[in-house]
Amino acid sequence: MRVILSIALALLTACAVRQSPLGPWRLQPARDGLMLLPPRSSTSTLELKNVRSVHTRDTGCEVSVPQIQLAWKGRTARVTLDERAVAAAPEIALKGPQAATGEQVRDLSWWPDFRQQLVRREQQGCLAHGEAELLAGRIVQNLPLPPMLAYKLRYGDYLMDGYLDLGPKFALKSVSPLLKPGIEKYHALADVAGYETAYYDVQQGGDGSLKIALRSVDQLVGRISTKKPRPTGSPLRVANSARYVRLFFRTWRISGDYRIALLATRDVGLMDAMSSEFEKDPERFCRETNPARATCLSVPMEMMLTAEMRLRVNGKPAYVPVGGNVAEVLRTAGVRQPQTVIQSLQVLRPYEGALAPVEFDRTRSDILNLTLIGGEEIRW
Repeated sequence: MRVILSIALALLTACAVRQSPLGPWRLQPARDGLMLLPPRSSTSTLELKNVRSVHTRDTGCEVSVPQIQLAWKGRTARVTLDERAVAAAPEIALKGPQAATGEQVRDLSWWPDFRQQLVRREQQGCLAHGEAELLAGRIVQNLPLPPMLAYKLRYGDYLMDGYLDLGPKFALKSVSPLLKPGIEKYHALADVAGYETAYYDVQQGGDGSLKIALRSVDQLVGRISTKKPRPTGSPLRVANSARYVRLFFRTWRISGDYRIALLATRDVGLMDAMSSEFEKDPERFCRETNPARATCLSVPMEMMLTAEMRLRVNGKPAYVPVGGNVAEVLRTAGVRQPQTVIQSLQVLRPYEGALAPVEFDRTRSDILNLTLIGGEEIRW
C-alpha cells in the first residue's frame, strides 16, 4: 500500500521545477523536537478541495479511526487528526560508554489502516479509481508534522517493517566484491581484489510501470577507480509489468549463494497480502507464484543493496540515503562543517506540483536535521 502513496506523491511533484507562489514551508522548534508546517495549513484540521471527481451523498463514504477522521462536503474532504498521534516524540538519553540519544518508537499502524479504508471507499464508488491514494498524499503534504514522521507516513517505517516500497524518487546502489584472478567463488575477504559499485535509478513509465535503469558502474581495485559500461554480473531488472516494488532488508537465501532482494507486482492491493505469504516461505513463494501475479529478484549473497533518494544540490543531481537529512547532503558535497553555510543555505521542498522554500531560523541549526523526502533542491 505504501508504494502507491510514494508514486502518487511523485505524480504531484514530478514537474516541480518552479518555486511555489503559495508561500514557504516553515520549520519550527517544538516542545520535543521540530515541526514542519506546510505552505497552506498549520493545523491538524484540513479542508482539501476537489479531491474527488465522484458526486455522491452516501454517508458510508466517511472514514473514522481513533487518530484520524474524514468527512465529505461535496468534493471537499474534511480531515481531523488527533494531534497526539503526530506530536514530536521526546528524546531519550541512552547511557553507556558512549552517550547517545533517540526517540520513542511510534505506533503508526493507524495510518495504513486509514489508507486501507480509503481504498475500500474507492471500491464502493465514493472515489474514482486512483483517488484514494492521491487523497492520502494530499493529507500528508498538508499536515504540520515532525519531518521524520512526514517521511514515514509517505514511505513507511522501513527500520521497523524491514522493507521499503520504492517509487520514482528512489535510486539503488549495489556493492559487490571483485574476486582475485583464479578465484571463482567468494569465501572470505582474502578472496577480494576490489569492489564494484553499480548505480540505478527507479523510473516510472507513462503507464505507471516501474523500471530499474542502470546509471553507472565504478570498479575500485587498490586505489585505482575505473568506469565500466555495465556490471560484471547481470544488472538489476524487474518485470516490465511491475508497478509496485518492495525492497527487503532482511536476508533470505533462495538457492545456492543467492538471496531475495525485491518483490514486484502489478497490483498494489496484493502487495501487503503477498508480502505476508512471501515471508512465511520465501523460497517456495518465489518458486511457485505465477509471474503474472508477482516476481522476485534475487542477488548474490555477498552483494550489498541499498536505497537512496534523488534530489539536486547546487543545480546538479545528488543522492542521500533513505531517511537522510540536509547535514548529510552537505557533508557528501564536501562541506565538513554544515553549520558554516546556514546563512546562505536555501532548501526548496516539493509541495503539490511545485517547489516551495523552507523558512527556518538561521541562528539555529534546525535546518540541518530536516529529513528529506526526495525531489528537493538545496543551494548555498
